[in-house]
Amino acid sequence: CQSNVKSEVPGIMSLTSASRLALSSKFWRGNVLINAHLRYCRSTILNPILTHNLRNGRDIHVSVHVPSGHNKWSKIKKSKGMADLERSKVISKLTAIIASAVRLGGPNTDTNFQLASAIERARDAEIPKSTIEGVIKNASNPHNGQTLEEVMYEGRGPSGYVVLIEALTANRNRTRPEIRMIFEKYKAVLGEPGSAAFLFDHKGVVTVSRKEVTSDPLDLAIEVGAEDVSCEEQDEEGNEMCRFLCDPNSLKSVSDALKEKKLKVSSTALEYIPKSYAILDEEKYNKACALLDALSEHADIIHVYNNISCNS
Repeated sequence: CQSNVKSEVPGIMSLTSASRLALSSKFWRGNVLINAHLRYCRSTILNPILTHNLRNGRDIHVSVHVPSGHNKWSKIKKSKGMADLERSKVISKLTAIIASAVRLGGPNTDTNFQLASAIERARDAEIPKSTIEGVIKNASNPHNGQTLEEVMYEGRGPSGYVVLIEALTANRNRTRPEIRMIFEKYKAVLGEPGSAAFLFDHKGVVTVSRKEVTSDPLDLAIEVGAEDVSCEEQDEEGNEMCRFLCDPNSLKSVSDALKEKKLKVSSTALEYIPKSYAILDEEKYNKACALLDALSEHADIIHVYNNISCNS
């Protein structure tokens, strides 16, 4: 764009191409205040005050207002980049879980409950079917890819709560010190194997929307072979969910029994369920959540379990 400052104030010298402006602020000619409006025609950052000599020896001081966020695409690009990065992390973790499940129990989902659960989670995350099949095929060949080892880490927080971590790593000597540093940053302690795992039960969990369950949830749990049911938790959209707990070896049969009753199963998973809970006040609860968030960000960690409950 071209500057029309010159046409408004004939005495001004022409502006350089790096500081071309269109009218939109205020400036003085002698002791006469001239109102105008300035906006950037380029993204070049200019000095807040520009001084131009007039032919008659007087000055014009141009005050430049730089609007915040004038480049809309830069914000969109940054936001999209962060979203893409988060999705990339999710895909990497879920595909690693699938590969590990295949190596541990084979590619048959009818007998490998861990693989069936991992595939279900991948589908929930909208990972393409071709990607899932490719991971299973590669993992079925022992000569393909880097060998990942499933590792459990256990720790305690400063308020007495416990944390159980599932991780997949190709190098234990790297992963454990990195996780210890995260614990120490939040004044928590990474313990030895067996220091916290006994406070959890390993269970199969089948999740169904509460709206789908028209009969008494406990009666339904008995009918399908589940050990217990809880309908207190909510999904990301705030919908109440029922979680049917069962023995890990009964996960598929319980899921199939619920489907036979025309119920839509939201997810199936193998999880560690706390036997009791540590009750924290709001301040301690927020600090504990900060630790859990930091652990979840680690590339090797696939799941973080805890026994935290907030008393608020």
